[in-house]
Amino acid sequence: MVALINVGRASEAVAALDKATALKPDFAEAWANRGAALWQIGRVGLAIASMDKALQIDPNNKDAINLRQLVREKLKR
Repeated sequence: MVALINVGRASEAVAALDKATALKPDFAEAWANRGAALWQIGRVGLAIASMDKALQIDPNNKDAINLRQLVREKLKR
């Protein structure tokens, strides 16, 4: 999924990550990656919610922590 995000196919990544999180709702990495993909397509609220979900599951998830901080800095929160 990260490969899709990296080549500008974030919408496809979101669709795949939606399936992954539906199959395994406690998969923190999928939630964090979903947040990254949603951020890339401008779905900021959903991106933050996905990162927050990743951190609920795994409070030490470095990807979610870093992504959420980056988003908040860009939004000046």
